[in-house]
Amino acid sequence: MLAQQTHYEVLGVTADIEQSKIKQAAQQANLDAKKSYEESIAGIKQAFTLLTQSKNAEPQLRKKALDILGLDNQTDATIIKQAAQDVAKEQKLAYEARIADIQRSFAILNNPDKRQSYDAQLQADKEKQAKREAAAHKAKVAKAISDGRKQTPLLVKLLKFIFLLLIVTALVGFYFNNQEMVDDWLAQLGIPSFSESVTSPPPAK
Repeated sequence: MLAQQTHYEVLGVTADIEQSKIKQAAQQANLDAKKSYEESIAGIKQAFTLLTQSKNAEPQLRKKALDILGLDNQTDATIIKQAAQDVAKEQKLAYEARIADIQRSFAILNNPDKRQSYDAQLQADKEKQAKREAAAHKAKVAKAISDGRKQTPLLVKLLKFIFLLLIVTALVGFYFNNQEMVDDWLAQLGIPSFSESVTSPPPAK
């Protein structure tokens, strides 16, 4: 199986293409690859010609030609020629690899039995990928929860302190708003009131 593209993508079609159209798709892919290669070679030749023969070329055109040949600002004819040859060779290798991919994809998809097996393998790969993505998402969520729990103790302590402070404030407020009633209730229990415990002198020894 191809590393980056599926066989369908190599031929420029979707997986639901009719079997009878596979051959036509492969032929078109071959034509497109050939056209792209020829355009690349033509661009390399133009870049070489501009850099070696056009001394008064526009800066933008010159920069584009240098980019095509992978050069910075080199004007030496020998280096320019070597760069053009190297880039042309790279394009030729890329074209040959593309044609080989198309032939490989056509051989599989044009055979109904091989195509069926390939489709099954594609589906299995998609399911595996989906499981990996789900596991990665689950791990990410678990990590987020774990990180959140690590921060929880401090937050809980702060909330408990605030809650206790609110209770104390409420009790103090209730006492001062209902001091007589609270003092009477404490007196019935034999407990000195808050005001008495504060203002009464200490017992004589």
